[in-house]
Amino acid sequence: MKVKIISLLQNEKSEIRKAAEGHRESQKGIYERYAPGMLALCQRYVKDAHYAEDVMIDGFVKVFR
Repeated sequence: MKVKIISLLQNEKSEIRKAAEGHRESQKGIYERYAPGMLALCQRYVKDAHYAEDVMIDGFVKVFR
């Protein structure tokens, strides 16, 4: 399996740092940016669309905690 390396810009690193500190706007920005790709990944593993959304949201909740 190949691992995709994602290069982060300085402003992305800052946004991730703020999100980790509980800043809601930063969390929203990260969610909006990465949710489509994460949902597509979840749908590859979970064939039920509603359950795939639940899995995706649970993943974001865990990341933001």
